[in-house]
Amino acid sequence: MKKIVQKIVLFLLAATMVFGAAACTKGEGGNSYVSDAPEQTIDPDFNEYQYQGTHIYNFTSTGKNIIENGATDYKIVYPAESGDYIDTAVNELILNLAAATKVQMTAVPDTGLVFTSDSKYISLGNTTLAADAGVFVDSEKLTEAGFEIRTVGDSVFIIGGSELGTLNAIYEFLFRTIDFRVYYNDATHYEEKDSVELYDFAIMDVPDYTYRMRDYGVYDTDARFARRMRINRENDIWIPVGKNYWHNVFDYVDPEVYGDSHSKWYSADKMQLCFNAHGDEKEYEAMYEKILEKAIECVDAYPHLSNITFTQRDGAYWCDCDTCQAELAKYGTGAPAIIRTCNRLAEDLNKHVQGTGRTIKVSMFAYGNSRNAPAVKNADGTFSPIDDSCVCGENVYVFCAPQSIDYRYSIYDSKNSAARDNVNAWATLTEQMYIWTYSTNFNNYLMPFNSFDSIQGNYQFLKSIGANYIFNQSQFNQSAATGFSTLKMFLNSRLAWNVNLDYEELLEEFFTYFYYDAAKPMREMFDMFRMNLQYIQSVYNTEGSTNTDILKSEYWPKAFIDQLLAKADEAYAAIAYLEREDPDMYEIIYDRICLETLCFRYIDLSLYSGLKTSQDELAEKKQFRADAERVGITLFNELNSISNLWSSWGV
Repeated sequence: MKKIVQKIVLFLLAATMVFGAAACTKGEGGNSYVSDAPEQTIDPDFNEYQYQGTHIYNFTSTGKNIIENGATDYKIVYPAESGDYIDTAVNELILNLAAATKVQMTAVPDTGLVFTSDSKYISLGNTTLAADAGVFVDSEKLTEAGFEIRTVGDSVFIIGGSELGTLNAIYEFLFRTIDFRVYYNDATHYEEKDSVELYDFAIMDVPDYTYRMRDYGVYDTDARFARRMRINRENDIWIPVGKNYWHNVFDYVDPEVYGDSHSKWYSADKMQLCFNAHGDEKEYEAMYEKILEKAIECVDAYPHLSNITFTQRDGAYWCDCDTCQAELAKYGTGAPAIIRTCNRLAEDLNKHVQGTGRTIKVSMFAYGNSRNAPAVKNADGTFSPIDDSCVCGENVYVFCAPQSIDYRYSIYDSKNSAARDNVNAWATLTEQMYIWTYSTNFNNYLMPFNSFDSIQGNYQFLKSIGANYIFNQSQFNQSAATGFSTLKMFLNSRLAWNVNLDYEELLEEFFTYFYYDAAKPMREMFDMFRMNLQYIQSVYNTEGSTNTDILKSEYWPKAFIDQLLAKADEAYAAIAYLEREDPDMYEIIYDRICLETLCFRYIDLSLYSGLKTSQDELAEKKQFRADAERVGITLFNELNSISNLWSSWGV
């Protein structure tokens, strides 16, 4: 495998050069800095790991229009019996076509409608019209997230592998007809036009990852934005156990309920389940019966869902009984006992739902003391289970959370060879891999984490070994984040759909449509910022943990921070005309720029407050708080409110 040498550019100016803008206000001038763009560390030629999905986009002009000169004869048709996803698809189609064309389309159920070659319909889902037109899709091939768009006669048929797939397809149709694009919940682009062309569509699009999970908290607070980004939320997929989707073993068998009467079900400190019941088979069977009873209750409560987890508590807790310790010694992992229980659960739950058309999939964590795969590496580089107890049964999936990966580098990088082997080993033990990765600094949300260089390579590798679910955990519990996190959201959405998209084209698209006239200075700011993160990694050999402290003056010289903030000044200047011509848009783009300055202003105030007068320092901290609260920053780190920072600053 080829490996590109990182291009490290030293671009720090002399400390005597002064640039403006310590707050989100327009500063005075500043020299312009233009750099070469940083390069990714891994060549896109991934040899044996290369994966090619199904993304077929064929469409040609018919010379006809769906909407012509502000009028239409077309109707949107949906199945008479349909669910929420189809309802959303209908509403999104009407809303966005009306925004672009000022034409309000009519939607009708398929009851009594007949298809002819000159019918003028946009048909959503498995309507009777689609059957009349001979439009059928292979739902298994499409998966529940993929879709086809076909033109038959004068009608367009939009059909997903499920109703969710049909909703996903709406955004592809809107992209092709009105150039509909989404970058954030306040960043939607479309082309205003009087006419919308009818294309001869032959599109089949299957996302590389069936499940593309939300990485930031904004998706929790804005369901429409999640749908438009074609991102899943947990309640789209997972059956909760109690209130928890994972780390939920105590929701199956609560120690507050069973701890006294069944002490062998738990570690001695009652901080973790004992998956072996201390080697007591009678106690294990009693524990399993309660686990199964709870699982059946949950499965029955959510008849539209099919995924459930049985996952250990978070943290370093593990049982130290003789049986568990012997298992760790034999296999190098506590996974076999969990696999045993999950195999039984999957078998028994699927017996329970037999005849309903459901298939229940049970996921276990490869995480903490179960992170290592119970497998051995063969001479030819393949992996084999240590014994049969290490193999996941049918409908048992491994939810792998590789904690030892240095996420600043692709999993292909030699730094990640051991973690890569472990993920590969797990892939041989299960029919399906679900993946949980990491992409933020969990100890300090105001500081950056450089996963920009690795995201595409990681997504490509993980897909190549059969992963079908990606959760790239970032600042999942707050709606706004600095450090170019909005760009990360965009990259996650696009690359989880198609891992082979052109990375540079994605960057260019994002900066062009998200920052408008400020695109050039903001892209230059990002390139400078990203190259400095590469420089820190290379020169200082910093640890790759998502908790590593990089708030040090040698990493962030004052002159460089001033350069970054000078780029913000250029960006503000580029949009200044909007304050007169379009004040609402001005405020939106202004805040997008301001959000990215918070990282650099925080570094400046943390490292260089001694260079300021006490009056200036206090004023800048007050302005920082006002800006952070306005743009939606609520947390200082994964566990603590941003109010802790305000208290420490005295603001």
